[in-house]
Amino acid sequence: MTKFITPTAAFIVASAALASPAFAASDFEFTFEFDRAAAETRDGAERIHASLEAEVTDHCRTEGFPTRLLNAIGTQRCIDDTMDDAVAKIGTEAMDTVHAASRN
Repeated sequence: MTKFITPTAAFIVASAALASPAFAASDFEFTFEFDRAAAETRDGAERIHASLEAEVTDHCRTEGFPTRLLNAIGTQRCIDDTMDDAVAKIGTEAMDTVHAASRN
């Protein structure tokens, strides 16, 4: 029996510190694993982006900002900043394209 091993990559995703004290939240880190070859294709990048965004969203939603308004604004800012950083770390043209399309 032949085993095929798909090379995967992993990196630590860290939340970006939010600049305003009103949005101050604890930093978090988690390891995100993905198939490096898939990140080079549009379909693969879309799947990886969706998975990464779901994980980042879960982490950012648990931050708990002091008011409902700040929670909504702070959570979205946490997601946006953390996704920007994570996509940059992946560093493929396909991921950049998928991420740019998701921001419009």
